[in-house]
Amino acid sequence: LAGIAVGFTVVPQGMSYANIAGVPAVMGLYGAFTPVLIYSLFGSSRQLGVGPVAVTSGLIFSGLDGLIPGYDQITDYNDPPKDHVAALHEYQKTVIQLAFVVAVLYTAIGVLRLGFLIRFLSHPVITGFTSGAALVIAAGQVKYLLGVSYKKQDMLQGELSNIIAQLSAGKFIWQEFVMGMMMIIFLVSLKFIQRRWPKTMFLKALGPFIACVVGI
Repeated sequence: LAGIAVGFTVVPQGMSYANIAGVPAVMGLYGAFTPVLIYSLFGSSRQLGVGPVAVTSGLIFSGLDGLIPGYDQITDYNDPPKDHVAALHEYQKTVIQLAFVVAVLYTAIGVLRLGFLIRFLSHPVITGFTSGAALVIAAGQVKYLLGVSYKKQDMLQGELSNIIAQLSAGKFIWQEFVMGMMMIIFLVSLKFIQRRWPKTMFLKALGPFIACVVGI
């Protein structure tokens, strides 16, 4: 049951993480399933979740966004303009190279047992970083709720400025807003139902999958 629940949720999560990182959704699916398969062969924990996360995806975008000429003109990573396809492909190659370098560093840290270095990062620093990243990511998803389109930003003020500019220009699409709010209410309702009646736990797991299918 746990495997089925994770399988239902990992598809929309993988697609969302890919969008946060600025790559096509299919790369998010590769990043969601491949680590799980590899970890099942070499990992030791039966509860640890492996794969991309929102904070890591945000770091990738903020670090590589300005490095590829022409990439900053792309607003839809799944269907870029023909004259910017090469820039998107170059960005994908850079993301793959970055992932490889990070994997090598992680492996070296594990072999040399350098995990104790994390103790030098204070709790307020880690909390502040994750909270800030969460705000930027949340603000970046508002455009899908409002039905507007603009270049994703890696700073909160940039996201808010774009949202206000799009709304001021009258580009708000109420149909998408209504659909998005209905899905949010649906997911929150499933969470409430699961707390009230624990035997309906499977509904909470199916919620993101159902929302994804309906949205498509």
